[in-house]
Amino acid sequence: MLITIIAWILLIVNGLVCLFSFINIFTRKTTGERVESFGSVVYAVFTIILALGFIYG
Repeated sequence: MLITIIAWILLIVNGLVCLFSFINIFTRKTTGERVESFGSVVYAVFTIILALGFIYG
């Protein structure tokens, strides 16, 4: 039960991180900052997939 609650919290937080990082990909000025935002999106999506695995798996 505790793991499911933690997974829901991770799902919500990483969903917000993914949203804001995705927006930053298009609004940052340098390529390095855009790549950093893209890496954040990839990490957030990966953790969202893991959280969904704990919730529904």
